[in-house]
Amino acid sequence: VNQVGTKRVKLPNFAIQKAGKFDPKYLERLRKKLGVSEIKMYEEPKLDGLRGIIIVRFVSKLRNEWEVKAYTSAGVAVSNACYICEDILEEVDTKQHFPYENGFVLDGEFFTKDWNLSSSLVMTQSMHPKADKLMFNAFDIIYIDCWDAKKCDLTLATRKKHLKETLAVINSKRISQVKS
Repeated sequence: VNQVGTKRVKLPNFAIQKAGKFDPKYLERLRKKLGVSEIKMYEEPKLDGLRGIIIVRFVSKLRNEWEVKAYTSAGVAVSNACYICEDILEEVDTKQHFPYENGFVLDGEFFTKDWNLSSSLVMTQSMHPKADKLMFNAFDIIYIDCWDAKKCDLTLATRKKHLKETLAVINSKRISQVKS
């Protein structure tokens, strides 16, 4: 549970992928342990953004109401992601062909072309005059039901395919998929 102003925000304890030093010996041990001839891995560029998530949740069937909220990986609300959230909300409110009826979570990084501005936009709780410059690079997507259950049976390859399809529907210049 994290403090945000006077509100408390509780995010599920769900591990997000983080970069680490690659150890080829670990990969070989894992391959042998699993009894497979190869393991498919994804390599993604290291971006200079601030890690975060965007939670998109269906909250009311009666009113076809969706909720879109952005957080840092520590669970602090990203108030200045309002334009990104609006772009998503415009599409989920009007499109009925998302492959997940209850919502999804985008995992990625908030960024601008300037690190100092990125940091200021993500960490400032009041509305920033340059909030429209904030963008989001998405690494992964997970269905909200999996997020809530803290378990996902979909492979990373399947999730990346769904991410590409979802971002094509949202079609926002502020949200892009990190190329693997």
